[in-house]
Amino acid sequence: MRKKTGSSVDVAAINSAWSDLFNQNKARTIEELREEGWLSIPEIASRLNKGRCAAKATMDRLGAEHKNIYVLIDGIVRKVGFFRLKE
Repeated sequence: MRKKTGSSVDVAAINSAWSDLFNQNKARTIEELREEGWLSIPEIASRLNKGRCAAKATMDRLGAEHKNIYVLIDGIVRKVGFFRLKE
């Protein structure tokens, strides 16, 4: 009779890990992110009347929280930089 050589797989933990991975990498809309307080770098640049690099440097200097988030823009998923002021 064959001996059990490995431990059993926890299917619920694996499914949870896959679910978490998909939720972290799903494309969101800019409106959802605005509700959470995030503004995109191009939007910040236009409001500050600066270029994108200058706007990003300004936000970094202020100590704002930065994230690159996948967003759905005109049916295409793009990776866009967003800033949010720390509370």
